[in-house]
Amino acid sequence: MPACPVGRPLLLLAALVARAAAAAPAGPAGTAADDRPPEVAARVELAGLAGLACEGDRCLALVDGRLRAVDPLTLALGEEQAPTWGHHLFAAPAPTLLDGCEATPSSPDGTPETCARPLADPTLAPAPVPTDRAAPPSPDQVARAWNQARASGDRLPFAARVPAPDGGLLTTVREPQGHRVMRIGGAARFMDATLGAGGPGYRRALALHPTGREAYAVAAPGSALVAFDPRDLGIRWILPLRPVAHGLFVDPTGRLLLAEEGGEPDPDALLDLGAQERHLPAGAAPGSDLALALAERPDAASTAVIDLAAPRLVWREDGRYLSLQALPDGACLLATDRALVRLVLPPPSSP
Repeated sequence: MPACPVGRPLLLLAALVARAAAAAPAGPAGTAADDRPPEVAARVELAGLAGLACEGDRCLALVDGRLRAVDPLTLALGEEQAPTWGHHLFAAPAPTLLDGCEATPSSPDGTPETCARPLADPTLAPAPVPTDRAAPPSPDQVARAWNQARASGDRLPFAARVPAPDGGLLTTVREPQGHRVMRIGGAARFMDATLGAGGPGYRRALALHPTGREAYAVAAPGSALVAFDPRDLGIRWILPLRPVAHGLFVDPTGRLLLAEEGGEPDPDALLDLGAQERHLPAGAAPGSDLALALAERPDAASTAVIDLAAPRLVWREDGRYLSLQALPDGACLLATDRALVRLVLPPPSSP
């Protein structure tokens, strides 16, 4: 059975799934692609879903403020649980820390407490630090952080700056007609086309494939994922998305890219979103679900799962992204704030 290539589940502070080898990106759209959809083994709508974490074949979900066991095959919710794995971080509209405590009676009827509390400890999540008040990171700092994430098997998140394979940085600049990808440091270079639309956008618009051979841009407010050569900035393929879209991350194996879409642009916005960062707890990677929950990002109505081996959109789910978890049997669980889905992806297409 083909594995769900999401790398280690980054909601947990311990590495739980072995890192897979990076898959090279595919060629232009319209070339041979596997048209088989993923197997949807189960799907449930959960309006109160706020977080998901799995360790092996044991999964826990935070639903309506309660920690519930989840059957990884049927997605049926079990009894209320008390965490026993240590400290776990759940991405939610209000990120929640689950203390690794034993269940104790918290009410006269003996209902066990979940040990869940809002993530309000300033030592865990300090106040946002605007990035535009600090010196921008140097090309060496950006490259070092990206290489460290790749070597650790972490997700590679969309960012305002990503390293250029031949030195320097890739970033975006806003122009009256849209956003343009540019290379700075060394020989300056601009993409021929503008992306998105004019006006304020989302600073975290770029991601780099683990191989370094392909880069991706989703310039909000836009409606497409653009793949391009990170050396000459030539466009390779364009995949339409629902407006307004923005990227989340490329998984460590290089096969999946996740994005959110269907947001409403703010007509009164004057500044780009994504200018503020939060310090993360020790062990939480920049591409983790916790980091995404803490980061300022545009509104969204749905989550898109894109297979970079085709390339194509393989699944779209209602709701904002919460989590993507790998399971020992090769399936993966996708959680949004509206639904939980069990997916099994087909093998990549043969070239």
